[in-house]
Amino acid sequence: VVERALASLTGHLLQRPPAFSAKRVGGVRAYRAARRGAPMRLEPVGVTVHKWTIIERRGADLDADIECSGGTYVRALARDLGEATGSAAHLASLRRLCSGAFRVDDALTLEAVDSGDFALLPPVAAVSQLERQELDDLDAKRVVHGLEIAARAAGETVALCHNDERLAIALRSGDAL
Repeated sequence: VVERALASLTGHLLQRPPAFSAKRVGGVRAYRAARRGAPMRLEPVGVTVHKWTIIERRGADLDADIECSGGTYVRALARDLGEATGSAAHLASLRRLCSGAFRVDDALTLEAVDSGDFALLPPVAAVSQLERQELDDLDAKRVVHGLEIAARAAGETVALCHNDERLAIALRSGDAL
C-alpha cells in the first residue's frame, strides 16, 4: 500500500499547501488564519517530486529521503501519504540535505566558522544554476545604473557578471535584460 502511495506522489503533482504555511491569500498569511481557527482554502500549486528513497521502516514509522523541486511542502507530502494509505500520517522531523547546489555534506562546522578557518564562496556560486552573461565595461556601467542591455544568454533569468564578479540577476524582457 505504501509503495503504491509513494508512486502516486512522485512526478509532477498539484499540491495543496498546508493550512499552517506562509502562503498569502488576500494579504493574510495562511498560518495566521489557521491559528485563529479559520483556515483558508489554499489553491493547489505545481511541484515535482523526483524520488522517494525509503531509509527505514519501523512498524508504522517511515524514514525517507525525498528529492523534490523548490516550493514543495514536505509536510503536505506526509499528509497526502497518510490520506493515500488511509492513515493519519504526519511529519515527525524534517532535515533539508541540499538546496540547489548547496549540500549539508559541504557545510562548515561551527568550529571552523568560530576559528575563521574557511574561505567564502564567490557570490556567483549562489546562482550557479542560472545562465551567465559576461558584460563588457559599457554594459556593466549600464546595469549599475539600472538600464537595459541586450540579452545574449539563453533563459528567462540570467546572472550578469563583469570581471568574474556578479553584478545583478536580470529577467528577460524580449531581447533585453
